[in-house]
Amino acid sequence: VIMNEKTRQKTTITKEIVANIEAGKIKEALDIAKIDNKLFEIKNSAHLKEKFINNIVSDITAGKEVIALVNANIQKEEMNLKIREKLQDSNIISKHNIEKDILVAISNSSLDKKQIENYTKGNILKPHEAIGSLKPGSELKIIEIDKEAKKVTIETESKHYKQIDLKDLQKTTQYEVRKIKLSEGETIIFNKNTKELKNGTTAKITKIENGRLTLNVEGKEILLDKKNKHFEYGYAMTTHKSQGMDGKHVHALLSGMSSKNAIYVASTRAVMSFTAYTSNLDKDSEKLKDNQKKLNIADVKSSAKSNNIETLEKHVSAFISENKSNTKSDLAAALNEIKPNKNLFYEKNNKLLDALSSLPEKSERLEGSLLKSTDFSSSLVAQLKKSIEELAATKTREYSSDRSINNTNISINTAEKSSKQSLNNALM
Repeated sequence: VIMNEKTRQKTTITKEIVANIEAGKIKEALDIAKIDNKLFEIKNSAHLKEKFINNIVSDITAGKEVIALVNANIQKEEMNLKIREKLQDSNIISKHNIEKDILVAISNSSLDKKQIENYTKGNILKPHEAIGSLKPGSELKIIEIDKEAKKVTIETESKHYKQIDLKDLQKTTQYEVRKIKLSEGETIIFNKNTKELKNGTTAKITKIENGRLTLNVEGKEILLDKKNKHFEYGYAMTTHKSQGMDGKHVHALLSGMSSKNAIYVASTRAVMSFTAYTSNLDKDSEKLKDNQKKLNIADVKSSAKSNNIETLEKHVSAFISENKSNTKSDLAAALNEIKPNKNLFYEKNNKLLDALSSLPEKSERLEGSLLKSTDFSSSLVAQLKKSIEELAATKTREYSSDRSINNTNISINTAEKSSKQSLNNALM
């Protein structure tokens, strides 16, 4: 149900919390929650999460309508599994499990779709427009990948085999097949619009018979189409996913939230109560006061083109931590925008190499189609090497207008030697 953000709240306390957050008074809003015993500040991250999970399970056990909100998909998946485990231990959901396949969309950018290396054997492709005789929405399993020919062999639902070239692959969405355990009493949420259910619809499994799921959706029972695999556990969700929804009792894990808009969306889901969880009240209150612009790939490209290394380092780091669905090709493309420049190469090259060498640890936070951190690191080094080689190949006359270059009296051969040495240092 979609409601006006300011009319959703039905208690004086939730209204006051939302009003203060809207005014940027985050500390005051959380102090109100604290007076109502709806704020938990626990320094230890593991203990904070445990409190978050236990309170949610307690509310669900009491029959309350609950929305549990987190910042990122990786938190959502962790919380869903742990909440489900406790609900099963408490017999709120059946201990008898069946296993079903679900499809998890891989968030490939248009750039990624042009790279044959980003397709995986066993994954599912779904065309969003007709590809010859292949209809939109049909389920196509990747059987083989020919990297040289840049084609994949797919198996259709009717067990026929066809080849799709790279151009037509860009007309598809790629999905990873995951297995999920389901029980009667389970809450699930759908993540794709279908004929019978909309994206964001929550449902409770009332019966499992012969592998088919009977659902209660807003009081109406439906038999789920066995081809519908676009759902997941519905105990916790990201703040972004919750937009447009409402719940009588909202629990929000503030760690990871980075703007006033995030906590505003979280608090305005609440009808009766809003409970917040933080490891550092003062720090989170200050951080959430303003709306910080979320970086996108254009910001990274812009800083790369400007050859401002300090800004580039800042943007690359922020982009990785903030954009949970980006891919390595997005970032590699941005780095490839770096143009040969004496300030970039002669003065800052080692600093850039150091910055890039630290990225694999940060890249582990990425999700979706991001490859292993070792591959990610290799990709970045490859892009950097390309930039260095372009610099070494640039004719001296192209730099003649640069007074600083003339003053350095450094030849292109010297530049090439320095380039190789810097690259070797980065690879050590």
